[in-house]
Amino acid sequence: MQGAVVTTLYISGSNEPGLVSEISHIIAKDTGAQLRSLNINSEKGKFDGILKISVHNVGHLEFLIQKMKKAKGVISVTRGEK
Repeated sequence: MQGAVVTTLYISGSNEPGLVSEISHIIAKDTGAQLRSLNINSEKGKFDGILKISVHNVGHLEFLIQKMKKAKGVISVTRGEK
């Protein structure tokens, strides 16, 4: 992806069946972003994830975040470094 920016997203929510697949689909198919790395930990029905994603610009990133927030089980999606 030429001219792309890699950013970090933090995602959390309830551990729903198929959630990782849905998130991957949103990133790759729905928004055209590229997933660089994915780390999800699940415990006691909850999950926390760190995603590194390549996007075109801030508008593309905001669109991606809004789509991910609509996925069943997702409680929050935030960007930035921790």
